[in-house]
Amino acid sequence: MGEQEILKTGGSLQSTVIKVPHHGSKSSSTQTFLEAVRPRFAVFTVRGGARPRLPNPAVLERYEAMGVKVLRSDRDGAITFVTDGKGLKVQTFLKKEPKEIPSPSTGEGEGGGDLWEFFTPSGRKGWG
Repeated sequence: MGEQEILKTGGSLQSTVIKVPHHGSKSSSTQTFLEAVRPRFAVFTVRGGARPRLPNPAVLERYEAMGVKVLRSDRDGAITFVTDGKGLKVQTFLKKEPKEIPSPSTGEGEGGGDLWEFFTPSGRKGWG
């Protein structure tokens, strides 16, 4: 089912995390679809290499313009999300520069990757 068909269902599509369709190819992630989903995190599963074709720069820009935290398997390695239904922890396998860690930061996780902890909309810590 394509994005337009999903939008036609009329149901709520809002999600904290989106696994970007089609590895971020040019035909995925239309502005209308992203506005319906309103993700906080976008996970691009893409290969690294000397000549990366994906994700498409225009698709990346759509997510970044909405303030979505972009995570990429070619740059972040394995990406893990854990939730207790209230809060969300995100861990990447590969270490990144501290300036790229969104606030509030809880330090480093296993494997030298980054570990981020987020709060519920009420402002209370969502993960204990």
